[in-house]
Amino acid sequence: MQVTSVSRRCPDCGETYPNSAEHQCKAAKNTDAISASGSVSVSGSVSVSGPAAPADDLVGTIIGERYDVISRLTSGGMGVVYRARHILLDSEVAIKVLLKPQDPDANFRFLQEAQLASKIKHANTVIITDFGVLDDGRSYIAMEFLRGPTLGKLISQGPVEPLRACQITMQIARGLQAVHDKGIIHRDLKPDNIHLVEQDGQKDFVKIVDFGIATSAAAGLTMKGRQAPITEAEIKALSTGQPESLAAGHASSPRHTLPGMVLGTPQYMSPEQTQGLDIDARSDQYAL
Repeated sequence: MQVTSVSRRCPDCGETYPNSAEHQCKAAKNTDAISASGSVSVSGSVSVSGPAAPADDLVGTIIGERYDVISRLTSGGMGVVYRARHILLDSEVAIKVLLKPQDPDANFRFLQEAQLASKIKHANTVIITDFGVLDDGRSYIAMEFLRGPTLGKLISQGPVEPLRACQITMQIARGLQAVHDKGIIHRDLKPDNIHLVEQDGQKDFVKIVDFGIATSAAAGLTMKGRQAPITEAEIKALSTGQPESLAAGHASSPRHTLPGMVLGTPQYMSPEQTQGLDIDARSDQYAL
């Protein structure tokens, strides 16, 4: 697979340069060094001391000579999502970057997410536009940028008016139908994976996102990643909002997917899914 280059753009002169190289800024002034908690010394080149940026922080870089990474949006157990601008098309995109490139299972699931989601062509599912590998080995997925809250956030603000709830639910059902028509099972349908955007003048336009643990009927629907069903103690811990009693490495919120334990979010899983049995489209319908 072809490796995608990562470069940075100088905020002063606008010139791009390799991510690992020191930049000689043409616009920099030969002035005295500017000191703060970290120091920036300007003398034709820029050096920064103090706390280092996170290893996974791509803000300020240019991916593949076309995606200008603007800000970090969110992160999960599998990856980090950034807001970026497609330089040539001058359009906003979201870039999801894999956190653990050394994990073969994570790599497989990440590529599968891109492959499966890209097969679905429906207005109520997120559009995948690109896939690649950074020069440090991390894979990334480029997708449409969704501006709007999740259904989970809407629900957290209080009861949703019945007619509005019905309109949202119908759109989710239409999107799910398109997913299932392609022989794909989402397996993690929940309010936090439903985005509500404004599109074509319509508010509350549904977009189903996060196909990170989706599976294809062609690949078989047997649950992987756990040999036993969820125990009563684990269900109790999740229902009381105390997931710390679960095994180490699980999510810090009962609404999050539990990596390496159960593929899905327990509150929205069908009984078959919680028991590690084979599942089909009806499991997604149960979540809805």
